[in-house]
This record gives sequence, structure tokens and C-alpha cells, in this order.
Amino acid sequence: MIIFFLGVDTSGKDSIMHALAKEYNYSVYMSPRSPICNIVYDLIYKRTKGIKQEYVDLIENFLNMGALFVYVYAEPEILLQRAKARKEKHVTDLETFKVHMRVYDKVFKEVKKLSPNRFVRINNSGDLNQTVKKLRKLIENA
Repeated sequence: MIIFFLGVDTSGKDSIMHALAKEYNYSVYMSPRSPICNIVYDLIYKRTKGIKQEYVDLIENFLNMGALFVYVYAEPEILLQRAKARKEKHVTDLETFKVHMRVYDKVFKEVKKLSPNRFVRINNSGDLNQTVKKLRKLIENA
């Protein structure tokens, strides 16, 4: 199995990935970034006006290999608290988090059409262990 994580800075992608890797005894390949992240940041930084076909093709290739895409999100105020706590340099204000989240939501909704059961969304606003438990159930049902 391959699991790709996506989401704005400080959403908890790495933390969830490491905790989930322990749950699976490190037998699953996981990455804290995916081609979806490239699409999102191309749109945010206006490097393109739409979703490039090369990214869609790459996502489809991963789906054909059985990949699962996990969109990790949290409440914007929580993202901002986390950013301040770790002295984040890229996203440092509430409005920027909201803009990034809107683009992630839009892109995720669009690419999910490729194979709806291979895309899951998880809220990481609360306790990490609870999030990982919920995610594991979502993965098993995907």
C-alpha cells in the first residue's frame, strides 16, 4: 500500500504519517507530500491557471498502484497556533491559511472524482492519537 498525505502547513501530515507508520509496523510506504500538493501550490502562486494534465496522469498512475490520498486538515485557528509555536516562516497569518485551505478543498474535490474511494479526508484539530485511530478505520474502509 502507498499512502500520500496532503494539506496545508502545520496540519499534522508528518505527525500522522509517523504515528500511522508505527501502527502498520512500517510496512506501508507513506509520503508527506503528493502530486496534489504541486497542483495546489501551482495555483496559489499562479504558476498555472488550472490542473496540469501531467499531474492528473501521475495521480492516476499512483491510483493504479493502489495508492490512497489522505487530506489532513484542521481548523484555521489551530493551524495558526501551531505555526506560531514552531515559528513557521511560510504561512503565518489566519487569512493565508484560509486561502490555502480553500485551494486544497477545491483541488481535492476535483481529483477525488478520479477514484472517490481512494481519497479520504481527516480532521486533525484535536488529539493526534484519536486522529490516527479514525484514519486507520477510514483506510481499512477505503
